Amino acid sequence: MYNIIERYTVATSLAAALEALEELKRLHRQQSWSVCLDRYSHCRKLLIAVKDSGELLGNEQRQRVQNAVAQLSRMERTVESGMAEKMPHLNHQRLNDILSRVVDDLSALNAAIERTIRRE
Repeated sequence: MYNIIERYTVATSLAAALEALEELKRLHRQQSWSVCLDRYSHCRKLLIAVKDSGELLGNEQRQRVQNAVAQLSRMERTVESGMAEKMPHLNHQRLNDILSRVVDDLSALNAAIERTIRRE
């Protein structure tokens, strides 16, 4: 059984990832592409730590986190390519649409984890 400290650690990491994802949306709007590249990596690291948290998450929940990691990787490649090709206007609206779906999914997961913590 997972102890309460480990559950709080996972919840804290997921909350930090959600905050970083919201920051990414702001950075997309500002077209701060080079800063975005650093943030993608940071978010992925936080989410990988959540995904690898052991028995706390079920298979479906782990897959949801993995899907978010994969989306961030694709975004990073898109921005990296756009910068290399000197594309002045990467489609920040499309990127934010994807990020919004990721945030919604992870927010639901975070709420489920928090409910589990409150029940213990």
